Amino acid sequence: MIAPETRQAAGAALRRLDRLLAERPHEVHEDLSEAVRGIVCIRDDLIQRVRADGDGKDQLDRVNQLVSIAVGAEFPVTGLHWERVEKTRDGLRALLAAL
Repeated sequence: MIAPETRQAAGAALRRLDRLLAERPHEVHEDLSEAVRGIVCIRDDLIQRVRADGDGKDQLDRVNQLVSIAVGAEFPVTGLHWERVEKTRDGLRALLAAL
């Protein structure tokens, strides 16, 4: 179980990703950065849990993958990778359902 404020930040990140995918705006940096911050909140919460009792290692690995995918979508070599934004959103949704 993650902290309520962590779940709230993650929910906000998921809503931003949904909106980005629905609207596909030209400028995405601020929204995508905020979404990454929400995912990082989950990561930080899971790091504390893993350190405290070893529980949540698999989920921590999953959230680290989501951070990597999202950052890769935001800073690609060429163009924005919408499929990575979608992958991040879908992975976050699945992770939240499991927490």
